[in-house]
Amino acid sequence: MIFYIHGWHKLEGGLTYLQHGTPWTLAKEVAEMHFPAPVASAFAATALQFLCSPLLALGLFTRLNAALLTGTLSVAILQNLLAGRDPQLAILYVLVLLSLVFLGGGRFSLDARRYREGRKGKVLGRVHSADAPI
Repeated sequence: MIFYIHGWHKLEGGLTYLQHGTPWTLAKEVAEMHFPAPVASAFAATALQFLCSPLLALGLFTRLNAALLTGTLSVAILQNLLAGRDPQLAILYVLVLLSLVFLGGGRFSLDARRYREGRKGKVLGRVHSADAPI
């Protein structure tokens, strides 16, 4: 849920930027990295953190959400390196997210539940293509 809190904080900063024109630190840092459309890129990263993290916590589309957050955090690592800050915490988060990309959400995730329910309907009465009449 740390990603959600960070996403919420960034979203507040972005909305304040849009409403009042106050400086948005994230957009400034993205611009310093020479990303195209820094405000749009900052909002994209904010939206990913804000939307993917609750789905990841629920275990819904775990691998996809973990991959998207890994990409976002990889840019954060680069941002920290360019700013002369310590990226160790972001690297640790990336390693945890990469494990979720490769291992999935586990047996108690909503992904596993969706898979089990999908298998129940397909096991009974499904004809394999090799057994189908021509």
